[in-house]
Amino acid sequence: MKYQSFFKCYQIKDIPQCLLAVAVCLLLFMPFEGSAQGGKIIFQATTSKKEVATGGSLQVSFKLVGSVGGTLREPDFGGFRAGGMQEVSGMQIINGDVQGQHTWTFNLIAPAAGDYTIPEAKVVVNGKTYISNPLKIKVIAGAVRNGGSSPNQLPAGADPKVFVTTELNTTNVYPGQQIICTVNIYTQINLSGIDMVSVPKPSQGSLKEMEKYDSPQTEEFVGGQRYVKQAIYAASFFPETAGTVTLSPAEIRTAVASNNILAPRQIVSLKGQAVNLNVKPLPQPSPAGFTGLVGNYQVDMQETQDSIGLGEALVVNLEVRGNSNPQLFAPPVIPAPDGLETFEPAIKGEDTFENGQEVIHTQSIEYTFSAKAAGDYTCTPTFVWFDPDSNKYVTWQKPIRLKVGNGIGGNTHLLTTPLQNTNSFWSSPKGIGAIALITAGILGLIYFLLTRKKKAKEQHEAAVVEEEKEEKPIVRQDHFAIEQHDRWQPKPLEIPNPAPPQPIMPPPAPVVPPPPVYTTTNNDNWSILEEKLYDGTDQKTFYALLYQKIKDVFATKAGMPVVQVAPPTIIHWMTQKGYSSTQVQDMEWALRTCEQVMYAAQDHTSERERALEVCRACLS
Repeated sequence: MKYQSFFKCYQIKDIPQCLLAVAVCLLLFMPFEGSAQGGKIIFQATTSKKEVATGGSLQVSFKLVGSVGGTLREPDFGGFRAGGMQEVSGMQIINGDVQGQHTWTFNLIAPAAGDYTIPEAKVVVNGKTYISNPLKIKVIAGAVRNGGSSPNQLPAGADPKVFVTTELNTTNVYPGQQIICTVNIYTQINLSGIDMVSVPKPSQGSLKEMEKYDSPQTEEFVGGQRYVKQAIYAASFFPETAGTVTLSPAEIRTAVASNNILAPRQIVSLKGQAVNLNVKPLPQPSPAGFTGLVGNYQVDMQETQDSIGLGEALVVNLEVRGNSNPQLFAPPVIPAPDGLETFEPAIKGEDTFENGQEVIHTQSIEYTFSAKAAGDYTCTPTFVWFDPDSNKYVTWQKPIRLKVGNGIGGNTHLLTTPLQNTNSFWSSPKGIGAIALITAGILGLIYFLLTRKKKAKEQHEAAVVEEEKEEKPIVRQDHFAIEQHDRWQPKPLEIPNPAPPQPIMPPPAPVVPPPPVYTTTNNDNWSILEEKLYDGTDQKTFYALLYQKIKDVFATKAGMPVVQVAPPTIIHWMTQKGYSSTQVQDMEWALRTCEQVMYAAQDHTSERERALEVCRACLS
């Protein structure tokens, strides 16, 4: 019986709905199959600043493109002091393909002046290890001028509570090198809305605004005072010629709190200072084959066969990825020895996108060689660029040794037709998406036909029922005829007259007890948390106790249940009670730190003592 009842739930009439559900699933998920986790995986390291003052802060990010997760083996940051780590996962579209991504961002504090190199990081994805690029960072003693990093002193004429600066990730550059210009606001007070009046304008070239620049809010110390720093504008700039480039001051408009009761908000204008950029000429003489690119580049060449036959072709695929000016890029020429004929390189794929810190340019180039004579040959692809971090020209070479014989080689193309793209369209994400659309269309057509057939059948059955009703004779019974009982039928039971119905009385109204009077349990004191600082308690337990302590104390002060206490409620109450902006910001930091440890597993072990002092000072 249980199997019969099961099949009753899935009858033939439900087949159209099932087909439609399958079509929707194919349409939604098949185009993304192999995109979020599949495809080529790229692991790259970036930094928010290449020059930073001693004691200043910067962010180092390790970005994994092509997968939404992995096990990171972070490098040794050397003298840099780590101030916490954040992880972000998501999806992005690169050249029309949807790819997963995962980013680890570390907040670092710069050590003493000098040149530092952060080595490669490693990440393990599905058992395979990927290695990032190293980073070179220059730490400068004292205040950095011309916007190279965060200022160590308050800019001249700036408001000590809030001011704006224009900062460059480096100030000594070469023509064609990418510069990231950011407009940052430093504030000790709450702001309401920010309107960009004018952006920095260079004396030569132009800035291109970045849409996906990732700059988390940080805390900076300027002139011994603590500020909250946030980037409000970022742009990419490529200088064209050597010399000095001046960027005009940035100007913004925002609203700040006012003592005027009639106008609680006051509109103020903040204007930064102009910054200078020193563009140095490239070292001469430049090596042969120099492409004109200045930046950090990675070159990858796919493996090729080592032998082909006469009348066949050899295909070489070269992938170039870097951060220089893409307008300067020209495919490098691969000289062909006698006996091999080369064709013009074909650009199979090109893309320019933002990775959150800078603009990246990628290009896939295909070279085709044809075998004209038997023999042993060597082709050497060469790619030359200038690395501004090492101030040297970098030459990438990878020789290709090829044997040409009278036989037939493996996986080659005949010379009668040019070599086509070896990647099948139907195996790519776009091809899978096309298959999904075609399948969805076919299933939709089947659904339409089945639904139409079902409706026709129902209409036919309804017409038959109506005809039967019209043809069936109406038999009228004579109400005065003597009723003939079957002698085999049992006599009906004689049921006595029932008792008169009793009226139904409504149930008594429930007695609602009075609401309980809330009393907070605040028996523990701050000394218990002080003991947790030094008795080996792990940071997650400590911050959880501190978070609960904050809620208990606030519930007592505000006279409300602990379950209704939330961070926005605490901050609003402190603001209404006249706490200073510094105390409010300290409490916001303490609550945010507790939540980052409890819910994001971030490391704030070194800040436990400060967090306890801040909470005690604000809530005691």
